[in-house]
Amino acid sequence: MKPIIGIVARSDKDEIGSFLYTYENYRKIVINNGGIPILILPPQDINYSETVPSQADRLIQEQIEYLYTIVDKCDGIIMPGGEKWFEYDEVICRYSLEKDIPLLGICMGMQLMAYVDNVKKEQSPQKVERNETEINHRQRGVAQVHHINIEENSLLQKIYQTEKVMVNSVHNYHILKTNEFKISAYSEDGIIEAIENPNKKFALGVQWHPEVLAQNDVKSNEIFKLFIESTINN
Repeated sequence: MKPIIGIVARSDKDEIGSFLYTYENYRKIVINNGGIPILILPPQDINYSETVPSQADRLIQEQIEYLYTIVDKCDGIIMPGGEKWFEYDEVICRYSLEKDIPLLGICMGMQLMAYVDNVKKEQSPQKVERNETEINHRQRGVAQVHHINIEENSLLQKIYQTEKVMVNSVHNYHILKTNEFKISAYSEDGIIEAIENPNKKFALGVQWHPEVLAQNDVKSNEIFKLFIESTINN
């Protein structure tokens, strides 16, 4: 049976109203690598696109259990990029790591993984810091923005088989540190570009967007291929 890959929903709005979504790239890349994508929708009765996360009500236990039930039905979880994350994102991320369910974080999804990781050590860790380096890390539609330097003996090095790769980049913020996660890549200006936990079946976060590059780049697709392969015996 093909593995079920949960993709955590993001929020937005248009002239018709608010909606929850995932990008087509995620759906296609999961299917093309042998998985079945499903959208994980949040439980609260709020307008997510117009709500500031810090002002949202805390999840009640019934809503947390709702999320646990969905995650338990998934063989792997993708935490996509986005503009803001909510408590439901943190619950899904933390539960996936605790249950050792393969987890792949993209851009904000990687930042979320680092935050959840740091919460274990600190009472109120800083989420992210705004980019103020020489590289413009937010360039939409540009396939090659900057190099990343990949650390030796990392999962990322296993995938790319090299120490330096050009990536795209569309983020305004970056993480400062990790706790249990190993940092596996940096940009040329010192920003953390990838984290992983070698003690998990698969727990990888990347700051760029390989789902956009994958159609024309075998190595970008390999990230998703290995992720989905790790879910088969989950």
